[in-house]
Amino acid sequence: MSGTWSVAGAVRAAMNETSVVLCEHCQAKITGAVRLCGRCLDSRYCSQECMNAGWRNHKDFCEYKSPAEAAGRPIVPGVPLCDTQLLIARLLATLAAALQSRSRDVEAETYAKLSRAYFVLGHYMKAVELAQTCVKVVEEAASADLDRAIDDVVLTVSQSSLVAQCFGIMGRACVAVGDMHLGMEYYKQQIQFARRAGNNYEERVAHANVCEVHMVRREFTEAQKHCDLACRIAPAATPPPPPPPTSTSATFSPTVQNTRTQQKS
Repeated sequence: MSGTWSVAGAVRAAMNETSVVLCEHCQAKITGAVRLCGRCLDSRYCSQECMNAGWRNHKDFCEYKSPAEAAGRPIVPGVPLCDTQLLIARLLATLAAALQSRSRDVEAETYAKLSRAYFVLGHYMKAVELAQTCVKVVEEAASADLDRAIDDVVLTVSQSSLVAQCFGIMGRACVAVGDMHLGMEYYKQQIQFARRAGNNYEERVAHANVCEVHMVRREFTEAQKHCDLACRIAPAATPPPPPPPTSTSATFSPTVQNTRTQQKS
């Protein structure tokens, strides 16, 4: 980002971006009626065609929710900003200060937090982009040789943990949009950097993520293998903080309410 980057402008852009619903299948902005999965009342689609096409990947993760449990999801235009959007605004201000002071560690941590926040809001490709930026910043901070791959750079324990978290976010985002293969590759990187950092919590999470993908693929032997590996890893004494909260005050628009009752997965 350039030195003339405007915090106010970035916040306005982020709020406009995250106030738009993205299709869970094609990741395009939904400008018309929002179609919700009739079972979990959470996954959002731009058309019946995308809903049908996305069911193949969504069905293995779909969990029933009552309308009360689903309140506040999704974020739609006209709804007051949710907690996660307000968090994004604060993080953008932190990022601006880090860029001005050239604090690379704070910059990397802020990109990672922004990535988690966008993931919570269902903006999966933006979450991947921010996580990749975090990894790049960590690499630049750890080595002046920018031509070296992240695998070859000597990282501190905290840097390795942060990179592991970013690969975990990238993996979950790819799985969410149906790219199981790329998601699995990111999970493997998550395991690698969690081991470098000695971060038992992150390594357990990574093995659980890999196990889930193998279960979806009906690869039960591999799933059991990673489940056993996760169980053998000693739990961390202090797990990292939970992801940003979602909104509890937002309500569905009339359009969403109507499509929810009409559309079935």
